[in-house]
Amino acid sequence: MLLAQIGPALQTINQELARCSDMRATVAGTIRINASESATARIVPLIVAFQQTFPDVRLEFVSDAGLIDIVSLNYDAGIRLADAVPRDMIGIPLERTNRFLLVAAPSYLREAPPIESPVDLGRHECIGMNFADGRPVPWDLEHNGRAQRFIPSCRLRLGGNASLRAAALAGAGIAYIDEWTVRSDIGSGALIALLPEWTPAFDGLRLYYSNRRLPSAAFRAFIDFIRAHPVETL
Repeated sequence: MLLAQIGPALQTINQELARCSDMRATVAGTIRINASESATARIVPLIVAFQQTFPDVRLEFVSDAGLIDIVSLNYDAGIRLADAVPRDMIGIPLERTNRFLLVAAPSYLREAPPIESPVDLGRHECIGMNFADGRPVPWDLEHNGRAQRFIPSCRLRLGGNASLRAAALAGAGIAYIDEWTVRSDIGSGALIALLPEWTPAFDGLRLYYSNRRLPSAAFRAFIDFIRAHPVETL
């Protein structure tokens, strides 16, 4: 009696397992993704887990800090923060939230003026970064609904989060950098987070792709894998 009741369910499960096994055996091809270096580093655990599941799929990441037309340049997808995803694209969350922090090393702060509000930043050495077109990246701050955009005057501007982190650790000044990159440094005390009340969380990274192009079997498998495995769980 029991077997008769659960038999159809077991058959469905076995069919689904067989389908997944067939998919792993047949899905192959190359997926091209445009993303910043820091975004790519953020999802490395997801990349490794996906390729362990689908060993015949090649993933090619091209690091680019600027926004590009992924369709005309023949990318399957791009990865950017949620507010930078073009409106005509489909976006899939890779992480719930992200956050940029103001950080500096204790060695810098010992000799520097106190920092009690964003106004004080103008009296400090700031480590900046430029967009690909040469424009300085602004520091967007917010507290109790009050937004303030600060464009630091910098003697040192660098090209990415890895170099920003290294300069901050070396005591060069204050850097504006994503929390994931410096989380362990803050935990160890190597870097100090400044004005945390002015750096709230916001919507995080999204994988985005055109709604006018039919995804390949390999890219469809990647999309399904992302939906089932958020970055925070890996």
